[in-house]
Amino acid sequence: MKRKRPLRLVESPFLTDTAASAPRHPSTWDCSSEASRPGYLGTMLYAVVVLLALPVYGLAVLSMELFHVGQGLSPIHTSVIEDPLFLVLMFISAFVAVCMLNWLASGPEVLGFCFDERQQRLTFTQRRPARPTTEECVPYSDIHSIRPYITTASANVCHFEVCFAGANDKPIALRFGDVTVRDMAFHAEWLRRSIGERMQEVLDLDL
Repeated sequence: MKRKRPLRLVESPFLTDTAASAPRHPSTWDCSSEASRPGYLGTMLYAVVVLLALPVYGLAVLSMELFHVGQGLSPIHTSVIEDPLFLVLMFISAFVAVCMLNWLASGPEVLGFCFDERQQRLTFTQRRPARPTTEECVPYSDIHSIRPYITTASANVCHFEVCFAGANDKPIALRFGDVTVRDMAFHAEWLRRSIGERMQEVLDLDL
């Protein structure tokens, strides 16, 4: 089995000769979110039901044929399920429905966020597939860690992952938007003063 190379720390590219020469960070780090969009979960679920109607019909007719339940079944139904085109359409319909359900069950996407040092809280907006945008608020005390990641050694942007306690103290990890490596180092130093060592060093994921 091929072993992955361990993560390696990346030196901060934002260095200054003296603390006095460093620019002063505002009390908030505000990254605006996109405009909110209405949800269309009902429409997507309706489409899934329509797509599943064809394979359900085919399986029902096939089951009745195999177990001799539908001996008085119309020949039209039996001839339909024996058509190769129908079988192909049935499998395609089922595959598309499963893909849509898998997409609807996927995790949320963070659209925007704001770290507020004065109020000691993180506010962010998120959207799940086909759902409307929601706003969440996390106190600094509930944040377990903030991990900045850089995907390749030559990349100019990195993302970061915030781990915090959700409902019933369930741990939640969310990926936040791409930030330039230079800006991340600047914000990381500011966050480290607010939440301490929970703000971790930038990690290189280049394997």
